[in-house]
Amino acid sequence: MRSRLNSATISPSKIPSPQKTYFITVSPGYLAPSSNILTLNSFILKALALKYQRFEQSRIGMAKTNEDMGMEIFGFFTEVSIIAQLSISLFERHLPEGLTHSQFGVLNWFHRVDDEATPGRLAAAFQVTPGAMTNTLKRLEAKALIKVEPDASSGRRKRVTITPAGRDMRQQAIESAAPLLAEFVEAF
Repeated sequence: MRSRLNSATISPSKIPSPQKTYFITVSPGYLAPSSNILTLNSFILKALALKYQRFEQSRIGMAKTNEDMGMEIFGFFTEVSIIAQLSISLFERHLPEGLTHSQFGVLNWFHRVDDEATPGRLAAAFQVTPGAMTNTLKRLEAKALIKVEPDASSGRRKRVTITPAGRDMRQQAIESAAPLLAEFVEAF
């Protein structure tokens, strides 16, 4: 089952400024297959850039209390978080069936960083709990995309390695998401 994705729209802000500023309005729902992916892609980066620009202008433009600045900063990072979630959900919809964003991240880690790792090292790299990483690794191992074996030097430690099928799945995932990424880059 694919992750739920919130629909998003942008609207001009009510705050007068020399440049247009946009706020993110997120409403619950599913992004239908017929939805305009390009619009959402361009929205994500443009909204982030505009929010940062607004944040910078407000920081420079007038003196604010620490509380006002705290709310501005909190609002900025809240909207960055919304954009990140929408981006992850959109990306996950383009992954091969059954592969999640987290699972792709682990497969991609082996390509980028190292050929093997301990579950603890992976948990630290992804900033998740060891239990959450163990769950992700079990799902990847069930699909034969990784191998989890006892460490020869320590009876308690485990070593995780990517399998040839895991490397193939990573490549397939990149190829599946390539059109999405091309649209995203083309929007700018």
